[in-house]
Amino acid sequence: MILEMEELEELLWNSLRIMKRQTESKEGAVVA
Repeated sequence: MILEMEELEELLWNSLRIMKRQTESKEGAVVA
């Protein structure tokens, strides 16, 4: 159970990081 929770948390953080990267690249493109 603990391992599953840790895996879920890692997946969530990875998704957030990817989303943040996408929004940053979009904003950067708009600024450029």
